[in-house]
Amino acid sequence: MLAAPTDRSPLLPADAATTLPALYAQTEAGRYGIELADFEAFLGEAESFYLGLNASPTTRKDLRARLHVRDLVLARACARGHETAWADFLRQYQPKLRLMAQALLRDRQQAWDLADSLPAHLFGGINREGERTSKLSRYMGGGSLEAWLRSVLVQRRVDEWRRQRANVPWDEVEATVQRTMVAAPAEPDFVAPLKRALRAALAELKPEHKLILTLYFLDGRHLAEIAALFRVHESTMSRRVHRLEAALQRAVRRELLRQGLDRRAVGEALRADVRTLDFDLRQALAPDDVG
Repeated sequence: MLAAPTDRSPLLPADAATTLPALYAQTEAGRYGIELADFEAFLGEAESFYLGLNASPTTRKDLRARLHVRDLVLARACARGHETAWADFLRQYQPKLRLMAQALLRDRQQAWDLADSLPAHLFGGINREGERTSKLSRYMGGGSLEAWLRSVLVQRRVDEWRRQRANVPWDEVEATVQRTMVAAPAEPDFVAPLKRALRAALAELKPEHKLILTLYFLDGRHLAEIAALFRVHESTMSRRVHRLEAALQRAVRRELLRQGLDRRAVGEALRADVRTLDFDLRQALAPDDVG
């Protein structure tokens, strides 16, 4: 049996050659039985997903340099059911999945059960046409595989939560889960633009809105407490928090686009947890903050 490779960054070096054979060699796709033609098909699918069918060669080359190509290769090899790929996947991600799950569930055993169930959920099976189906084939490499797995894990937890608590509004469930998620660090290229965009977006908020966001997201106050403070019903405050969060995300998105990021990069940047940015969110939300 071949020895498992040491952990490497999922992104290729910034100066790496982006010719097809060079990318293929650097990802070690051959370890998983992936031929060059298959590798080209994976890249083509990702390019079409992010860029459409009419992107220029220059734009496609730039995307290839930014894709998490090694992660894409591992995910597609696992989707095919390759034994070595699954061994590498479990070695690299099973401990991380358990840590992610423990951020969602206080009970350690329940957290580990949730994390350990994910590989089987992703593995898939054989359909009526005799073809293998796996949710890992949906991963396109725009963000890291770890971040994608985090999203899948959180969604499974949300689905369980909603089955257990049928009367809980969706926006409250979603917000509560998001507050307990493991932080997703921003890619280095996105840190400075995100900080500028956040400061600009937060500076436009009304003092009342800043206070609501501070109480809910930073102080961890319950919706019922905040609603009582503002003398409104709890469901009204839930909707207000949800609208504020959505409006803030739209404002940050607009600012990132204004800074020159393309839509794919903006989508990746917005997946980051602001707590990993070395950004003083409390100060930015202070009512007397003037930016």
